[in-house]
Amino acid sequence: LQDSGKLGKFSVASANLENTPGSGMPYYTVTGPGSSSSYVLAGWRWNSISASNKINMYVKNDAALQGEGLNAYNVATAVYKATQTWNAATAQKPFGSSVSYGNAYATDTRDGHNVVAFKYLSDAPSALAYSRTWYAYPKVTVGGRAYYSAVESDLSLNTKYNWATGMKEGSYYNGVADVQTTVLHELGHTLGLGDLYNL
Repeated sequence: LQDSGKLGKFSVASANLENTPGSGMPYYTVTGPGSSSSYVLAGWRWNSISASNKINMYVKNDAALQGEGLNAYNVATAVYKATQTWNAATAQKPFGSSVSYGNAYATDTRDGHNVVAFKYLSDAPSALAYSRTWYAYPKVTVGGRAYYSAVESDLSLNTKYNWATGMKEGSYYNGVADVQTTVLHELGHTLGLGDLYNL
């Protein structure tokens, strides 16, 4: 990140435990976007996705969201754009064609709704956000690999930070976090991709 707030040139060093050649140690590579060596699988997938059964996201419109100086429509639009980025990148197109909002459902609660909400993350106070995905047993084998079947995923955005929608300068700039970029990352976890931070 340059002093101007814009991103300079960079490459990504990544590890994929699934591509480990023999020794059990991660296989490291330098790669661009779209490579299967750029992620770790979390162990679940949405085995029930179909044309009529998509992952539909819901934005919680409550005092925490409004306390960020945001409105639910703009947050829902940012979440929608993040879902459609994933839909454009995947043949399965897992996310629904709209994002609704209201105050009926809660995050971090298995209630059959995939909720995006703002809250103070007391269990992870320094985290910008996290996703929590529930899955069902037993594992289902797909393409020779066994996965748990994901059934719900909630995203929580930390009110410790300042948030904005429609930012043009990346995910975190001048002390403000971008909703769309952060949700895009967290939805990767929803889909079953894991972080590489501690490999």
